[in-house]
Amino acid sequence: MLSRIYRRQLPTLLHCRRNFSSVARIFQQQEETESVPWFLREKVSSPLSEKEDIKLPVVPEDAPPFINDIIKLIGEEYGLEDLELFDLRFLPEDHQYSSKNQPHSFILIGTGKSEKHLFKAASELRLFIKQTYNILPRLEGVVSSGISPVARRRLLRRGSKGPPSTDNIYGVAPNSWVVCDPKKGEIIIHMLTKERRNELELETLWCEEKDMHKYERKVESDDIGDDIFIGINRSNTFSNQRREFSTTTRLLNLRKTVDNFKNSDKSKVSVEDFKTEFDNKFQTNKDHQMRIEFYKQLHILNPNYIPLSKVTEAIYDKHSNLNFQIDREKEITQDIIYFMNLLMDSPEAKELSTDLIFNELSQFIANITRFSSNYNVLSQKGFLVLLWRLSIKQEKDFIGPKIIDDILVGNKKISELSFNLKVEQPGNRARDVMFLINKFYKGVIPHSFKELILFTYGNTSKWDKFWEEWDSSFGFLNTNQDTNSINKWIRLVTYLAIRNDKTSMIDFLYKYWNNSSSPVESFIESYITQGSKFSSEQEKLVFQSALRHILTQVDSEAQNFSHVHSFVNNLN
Repeated sequence: MLSRIYRRQLPTLLHCRRNFSSVARIFQQQEETESVPWFLREKVSSPLSEKEDIKLPVVPEDAPPFINDIIKLIGEEYGLEDLELFDLRFLPEDHQYSSKNQPHSFILIGTGKSEKHLFKAASELRLFIKQTYNILPRLEGVVSSGISPVARRRLLRRGSKGPPSTDNIYGVAPNSWVVCDPKKGEIIIHMLTKERRNELELETLWCEEKDMHKYERKVESDDIGDDIFIGINRSNTFSNQRREFSTTTRLLNLRKTVDNFKNSDKSKVSVEDFKTEFDNKFQTNKDHQMRIEFYKQLHILNPNYIPLSKVTEAIYDKHSNLNFQIDREKEITQDIIYFMNLLMDSPEAKELSTDLIFNELSQFIANITRFSSNYNVLSQKGFLVLLWRLSIKQEKDFIGPKIIDDILVGNKKISELSFNLKVEQPGNRARDVMFLINKFYKGVIPHSFKELILFTYGNTSKWDKFWEEWDSSFGFLNTNQDTNSINKWIRLVTYLAIRNDKTSMIDFLYKYWNNSSSPVESFIESYITQGSKFSSEQEKLVFQSALRHILTQVDSEAQNFSHVHSFVNNLN
């Protein structure tokens, strides 16, 4: 009986004996190791924990030394990987991020191992710059672990109200994208997690066009084995036709479609085919600006192809996309100006009243700035000029400063020009825009803008306002020395000649030719002040031609303008 029990337990006893022997050997090795002083022991480390060499980007020789120090610190001390340094000085001058268009010359981007790694690296970098250079850098996207859950939920609710309604968790979720402005060395530092960096593709913003393919998002392999979601993945990743993932190739193909349409004979091609081809190549999260341009071309060609509302929706789609949130305020002001130009060119808008056009513009500005507060569109170049032009209802021609410029440089001749004016400007809209103009410029309106206002009054036959504007802006109330030259008189006479209004011509010859009793400066006074000569031979010829045309129209002999005739003849 006992022998039977012993045979059953024998394997277990042997196994315990072997384990005991192993444990005994471990303790024996440990005692031998502990008998050796710690400073004489052999260093043993796991291969997985050994520090890997991080490849640092090459720094240009003419870059500030600060940049080299920061790159070594971030790469070697803080352990950020895949460091890339972009030299914005080599980008074309018309590039949005060229060093000519913004204050920084270098962009450094690196990848952290986790959100905690980025938080630690950003905190250490901030402390290093503060202690070493006595500068407090600006950090964005850092969320301290000390923030309360209530405050975090408040931030998330606030962020969910504004565009875009995408995965934009910048500055709210844990530190997946941290931006540091050291305020030194003309550099901005971006630190991201690997997933966030792949998602945003920030490198495509700063690289040269020839290097765009290096930073395109890689396509995942379609070999997904026994994944139960194989059907869903395949339908989301692949379409019936192979999708073009290369940014450069896609842009070139879209541009080719647009150029082919622009150069084609519109009477013989199918516009719908071009639109279908473009929409098939368009990607929802990219190429917005090119789509807006293409839709605008189709709209101007025929609003039935693309109505104004469709072009407006394309602009809204652009602002709801994450890729355009990096410099949102700049995009807002640029697109407001773009929309105003669209209203100027749109055949559909030409059929609307001035009040309806202003309603369209105000609705667009309200929608596009709904979640933004730090924009100043009034200071944007051209905004007030376009606003003034939109207050004008113009069905036919418009005589503006550019036509006068073309005549003065010899591109056009007065005798060859004929205009059919049908221009209106509601008084309430003109008054509203003038209020904004005076408020912004504080009475010091640019000379070219004054001239546009003056010609507008002439085109709308508001001659009382025309001469009132002339007196205040170019006459005795004007203090700008640049406009007190003879050039302003040449432009005025040229305008009156091509405007061809007899009443205004007679007013000029009676009141402004040589009226010494009037407080308003006359032409002869300006002519004598300038030494009784013109600035150039071309100006003299244009003035002669314009004045002879005026004298012919007003029947100078009956009006007793013989002294003006004598002046013109003596110019030869």
